[in-house]
Amino acid sequence: MNNRRRKSRQTCVHKERMLQPVLSELIFEVCSSIGFVVSNPYFQFKQFCVYHDQCAMKVGTDGVMLGAWTISYARERHSRNVLDIGTGSGLIALMLAQELPEATITGIDIDGEAIQQASQNFSASPWANRLCVIQGDVQSYSCGSRRYDLIVSNPPFFNNSLQSPNGQRTSARHTKSLTHSQLLHAANRLLTDEGCFSLILPSDAAQQICRIAHHFNLYPQVATDLITKQGASPKRTLLLLSRSQVECIRESLLMTSDYYRELVSPFYLHA
Repeated sequence: MNNRRRKSRQTCVHKERMLQPVLSELIFEVCSSIGFVVSNPYFQFKQFCVYHDQCAMKVGTDGVMLGAWTISYARERHSRNVLDIGTGSGLIALMLAQELPEATITGIDIDGEAIQQASQNFSASPWANRLCVIQGDVQSYSCGSRRYDLIVSNPPFFNNSLQSPNGQRTSARHTKSLTHSQLLHAANRLLTDEGCFSLILPSDAAQQICRIAHHFNLYPQVATDLITKQGASPKRTLLLLSRSQVECIRESLLMTSDYYRELVSPFYLHA
């Protein structure tokens, strides 16, 4: 009897080890696609709190990585006027406000509930005087003579997948509400000559985005593949686009590395 129990435990341990890589990738897919599944209506960071219970897209891996990764490039370029397209809860705008003390950040979104929640999150933050929100469609958004030296976006990326019956969620996740061409056209129109556009996409869509971007005089400067574990294929790619035609720097970021922890440590409570 004892031998059978010992063999059963060994079999369970073996199966658990085999499942760990699969579970790791599944967790990343879930977190990146639908945000962290949390019971709380908010997510607490070191210096600010994001309420997201009224937003279609919750605080998730994609938004946090885009905000953290973009900051070093924004510092290099001394970005002062920033636009966050599809701001949602305002997560990325708040991250940039924390780390770019001289920047003014505008968030734009078509969803009224998201705008209301982002406005509340901004007002409750230490940087309320440098943050503002606009409800509207970025395709028709006019900022007069003003242009932005940094635009960020965690855009809709599902093209032909089954759409949610929740219209708010469909707008946030599907390109039906904002196609990649429309997004790039808006970025081209709203960027300064020296400005840059930072976004995160499924890795299998990154090359297509770069091809479309050429038609709008935007070219890849940096492409960073996010990898969940050593040897895995990338699920997401971070892109930095600008008007400069230079050789694109391609790199990988392992999400268990010291560099990853360094990027997120200003934000996560336990990083």
